[in-house]
Amino acid sequence: MRVWYYSRYMKHVIIVLLSLFIFSSVTSVSYAQTITLSATDSAVATAPAIVQYDFPYPGILPDHPLYFIKIVRDRVVGFLINDLVKKAEFNLLQSDKRISAAQMLFDKESDQLGVDTLSKSNNYMHNAISVAKKAEKANLPTEAVVGKIGVSISKHEEVMKSLIASNNPEKDSLKAEYKRLESIKAYYKKSFSKK
Repeated sequence: MRVWYYSRYMKHVIIVLLSLFIFSSVTSVSYAQTITLSATDSAVATAPAIVQYDFPYPGILPDHPLYFIKIVRDRVVGFLINDLVKKAEFNLLQSDKRISAAQMLFDKESDQLGVDTLSKSNNYMHNAISVAKKAEKANLPTEAVVGKIGVSISKHEEVMKSLIASNNPEKDSLKAEYKRLESIKAYYKKSFSKK
């Protein structure tokens, strides 16, 4: 008789705890604050707009001893993609991962490796534009990837400007990579000017 009572009691306890857990994880409270700008806040109101584009997590960084495995994997995957639109998306993803990795490397004060990674990011961005251009010539649907490339270029510019503005010993190399990005942006605009 006691075993039956105990098991029935435990079932109720488990059901109540699960219900509380599910209820607490489903409902969330947000304490937002409304901010109004006055005329005296003009410096805040005229600040440059931040590009809303999130970079993917880069995974292991180039300073990791097993990074070469990731490079081999990425090259094999890139080689095996036959669809031009997907190849453009893949190159864009690799470019975004590289600039995200470069940011992390600069935070770790691996400045020269950060510049090298930025250079690879620019290479992948150029490849993404070239492949998207080929896909457009092949009459494939490229509107989404072309738009994403444009937003990504704007975010890359924002990140590079912030890196140049920081006190970095590789400032000249960063400026050179920024100039490369500007030429890549011009190539993008020339390639997709009718969009």
